[in-house]
Amino acid sequence: MQAPAAPPGPLAHSGHDHAAMLQKMHDRFNAANTTHDGHLTLAQATAAGLKPVVAHFAEIDTAKRGYVTFNQVQAWHMDEMA
Repeated sequence: MQAPAAPPGPLAHSGHDHAAMLQKMHDRFNAANTTHDGHLTLAQATAAGLKPVVAHFAEIDTAKRGYVTFNQVQAWHMDEMA
């Protein structure tokens, strides 16, 4: 008799789940970026209720320009998940 297979761990996500999560993040970023310039300011993130971005804005804004790009937010998020 074989032992049952172990359930997938917390990091076992399908590619579809990851793609859907990234799309949702991108959509929320774009909705918050009311100037549509690809640069999300702290004020825009605050107004949109993007609490994790607001809470970690200084950390995400690695270039200290006063705004973050989607790539910076995505990179920060991936670091947080690692």
